[in-house]
Amino acid sequence: MSENAKQPNPQKEMKLDKKREKKHVSIEKKIDRENAAYEKKTNALKTKYSSKIESAKTGQKEEHLEGQKNDALRKLDSKHSRKVEKLKRSDIILRDRYQAYVHPNDLQKDMMRYHRNSLGHSLCFLAIAVGALGFCFTYSHLSVCDFSTGVDIIFNIIFMLVTFLTAEKVKVYNVKSSFAAMILGVLEILHFVWYTIPTYSNAAAQMPTWVFIATLVCYIIGGISLLFVGVTNYYRGTILKNYLKQQAATDYSAALELKGGK
Repeated sequence: MSENAKQPNPQKEMKLDKKREKKHVSIEKKIDRENAAYEKKTNALKTKYSSKIESAKTGQKEEHLEGQKNDALRKLDSKHSRKVEKLKRSDIILRDRYQAYVHPNDLQKDMMRYHRNSLGHSLCFLAIAVGALGFCFTYSHLSVCDFSTGVDIIFNIIFMLVTFLTAEKVKVYNVKSSFAAMILGVLEILHFVWYTIPTYSNAAAQMPTWVFIATLVCYIIGGISLLFVGVTNYYRGTILKNYLKQQAATDYSAALELKGGK
């Protein structure tokens, strides 16, 4: 059973290769642009020194200009090589990180047991922060309070509390917390629709347009962050869960074999 589970999935590998290729294209374009810029600068430099050498009257001056030209070309070539090498290294690093995040190997899966989901955890706190900021924007410029205002305040308090608890679960790749994060993300966006828009439409509330836009941006950032956390945590949490099941089955089989051998 464990041997079948370890066999590579051709379809998954094909999809991964396509995603890698898309990431790789942008780096290749940057390298092409750098090569084109290098060629342009080299030609301009050669033209500049060629005209100077032709206008020189003494042989000594010609030699001096020729030396300056060679030095400038060497510096330009060295700078170009460093830039291209840096771009290639960044391409390799990005591909490795992408592969480790999307399709980790067994060692990386095992490391997930001890390494926390810092990205998801941080994004949950980002959602709390921008939600609180949107809350402050709204109520610092609100001149009318009614029943819906009280409901909104209670909602914000509960939202921040539940998001905090979800962040603690997401930190350890808890799969069930992924659904909570996605629901919270949807609620964060709907919150703007059911309260902020009607409040802005109410002339008595006197909410400035810039407050409306700032609140919209805050809630959208918070909602998208939580949706992203939910999707990625579910994906990686499922990978870890399946890996742990596979390891448990392997350990159980090894224990049975050891017991049978005795």
